[in-house]
Amino acid sequence: MTTPSYQRIRQRFESIATGDDASDVGHLVLAVLLEESLGSQCLKNLGLSLTRIREGCFGPTVARTTEQLQQQTAAFEQNEDPVSEAEPARQVFGMNSAPWLHAVHDRARAIARRSGVDEQPSSQHLVQAMVEADGPARIQLADLGVTQSAIERQLSAGDGNDAPLPVDFEIVSDLASENAVAAPIAAADDGCPPPAVGEAGFSVRTLIDASLNRSREGLRVLEDFARFIARDEMLCRTLKQMRHDLVAFERDLKQTVGPLVTYRDVEQDVGTGITRQSELNRDSVAAVVSANARRVQEALRSLEEFGKTLCQTFASRIKQLRYQTYAVEQQALRCCPESAYRRTSAVDVSRLKKLSAAHLYVLVTERLCRLSWKEAVQGALHGGADMIQLREKTLADAELVRRSQWIAAACRDVSALLIVNDRWDLVVASGADGVHLGQEDEAAAVTRTRLPEDQLIGVSTHNQHQIQAACGVEVDYLGVGPVFPSRTKNFDTFPGLDLVRVAAVTASVPWFAIGGIRLDNLGALCRAGASRIAVSAAVIGNDNPAAAAQELRQAVTQQQSSEDGQTLRFTGC
Repeated sequence: MTTPSYQRIRQRFESIATGDDASDVGHLVLAVLLEESLGSQCLKNLGLSLTRIREGCFGPTVARTTEQLQQQTAAFEQNEDPVSEAEPARQVFGMNSAPWLHAVHDRARAIARRSGVDEQPSSQHLVQAMVEADGPARIQLADLGVTQSAIERQLSAGDGNDAPLPVDFEIVSDLASENAVAAPIAAADDGCPPPAVGEAGFSVRTLIDASLNRSREGLRVLEDFARFIARDEMLCRTLKQMRHDLVAFERDLKQTVGPLVTYRDVEQDVGTGITRQSELNRDSVAAVVSANARRVQEALRSLEEFGKTLCQTFASRIKQLRYQTYAVEQQALRCCPESAYRRTSAVDVSRLKKLSAAHLYVLVTERLCRLSWKEAVQGALHGGADMIQLREKTLADAELVRRSQWIAAACRDVSALLIVNDRWDLVVASGADGVHLGQEDEAAAVTRTRLPEDQLIGVSTHNQHQIQAACGVEVDYLGVGPVFPSRTKNFDTFPGLDLVRVAAVTASVPWFAIGGIRLDNLGALCRAGASRIAVSAAVIGNDNPAAAAQELRQAVTQQQSSEDGQTLRFTGC
C-alpha cells in the first residue's frame, strides 16, 4: 500500500510517460510537482519549478508536456473544452517498467519502512528515492543541484526551509494576547509550527476533535455499505485504508499538540440540539451514502483549514485524504441498489441483464474470417456467443451501418448483444446495443453524455490504473488484456495472467479477458479469475465457427462456478 498522494503521482506519471528514460525522469519530477505534497514542496525549495521545467531543464519533450498540462488546467478552470491529453503511457510504473523506475519504487518502500510510517511510501519518500537509487534520475537531478544531501537538509527537522501552507481565510484569535494561559509547546520533529494555545487554541482543539469524530463515523458508515450492501471488496479496502490513514494522522498530530479528548466539552456545544428535518430522512441507500460522503468531506475540509493553525503536515495529509473522498463517493453511488435502475428507469434494462449473463464475446473482422463475415456471425451466434463486436476500421460509414443493422437483427433473434467498435456516432443508426472504446479513443465519460441511457459502453484496459480509472466512470464492462499474443493486435508487452488476477479483485463491473485465448490455455485463464472471455480468430477463423464457439462457451462456464462473483450485480456494480 502507498499513500493517496503517492498513488496520484504514479497515476499522473503513467498518463504522460513516453518510455524514454531521459524524458521520463523529467515526467516523474513533473508528476511530483503537480501534487501538493511534502515531496513537491521539497523540490520547489531546491529551485525545481514548473516554470523551470517548461523552460527546458529536462528537455523539449517534458517542456511540451508541462505546457499541455498547464493549458488543460487553465481550460478546466475557465470551463472551456480542455486540449487533448498527452499520449497514453507505454510503460507502467511498477509493472513492465524501466529498471530505474523499479529501483526508485523499491528504494521508496525501503525508506518508508526505515522511517516507520506504517510501511507506506509517500511523496517525500519518492523524492528521497530518486536521489538515492542509482540510475538516470539521480544523475539528472544532481546536475540540477538536487542531491541526496540537499534533500536530506530540506526534510530534516527545524531547518526553516519548509514554507507554511497558506490558510484560505483569516483566523482571528487572541493567541498573541496577554490572556494566553499556557506556554507554547515545542515544535514537533516534522517542522510543524508551535501549536495554538490560550482560550482560542483550546477551541480549535475542540473543533479538531469533533471533526475527527465526524470523519471516522462517516467513513465507517461508507465502509459498512461497501462490505455488507455493495459487497465490493475493492471499495471496502479503500475505505478501510482511508479510515486507518485518518487514525494515523490523528496519532501524529497528538504527538505535536497533545491529547485532544481533554478539550471535548459536549455540554458547551451549541450545535448538539440543532437538527434539520432532512437529517432525519433517508429515503434510499443512495441517500445514506451521499449524506455520509458529504459528512466526511465537510469534516475533512474543517480539519484541513483549522489544522493549518496547529500543524501544516497534518493539514497537508488531510487535504490529500479529502481529494480521495470525491472519487470514493462516485464509486460508492454507482454501487447503490438504486443506481442501475435510476439510470434505466425509463428504458429497457434487458441489455444490462444480457451483459450480466454473458460469457462469450466474439469480435468479427472480415479479413480474419475463414468463411464469409455473415457465415462467421451466424456460426458464432448459433454456437452460443452472447455478444458480437463488429470491428472494422476501414469500412465506409454507409457499409458499416448496413452490416451493423444486419448483425443487430441476427443478434436479436437469439437474445445476443451487438457492440460497434469505436464509432459511438453510428450506434443508434445501426441498431447496435453499445460501443467499445480503446484507450486512444474518446473518454468514456464524454461518450456517456452522447448516447441514450440504455446503450452499453465498454473500454479496453491494459493495466491496473486503467481498470480503476474505467470503473470510476459510467462504463458497463471492460476488456482486460492482452493475455496472450494474438493476430488481432500487436503489443510490445503482454500483461498476461497477472493482469487477469488484478482484474479479478479490483474490477467493479463485468470484464472479459481478451488476447490469444484458445481451448488449450483457457484452464489457466479461468484459474487466474476470468469467467468471461472475448475471442476473435479462435471462432471466426475456424472452418466451423458454431462448433468453435460452443466448445469455448461450454469450457468457460464449466470451469467457473455460478457463484464466481464476477457477474453483474444490479446494484450498479
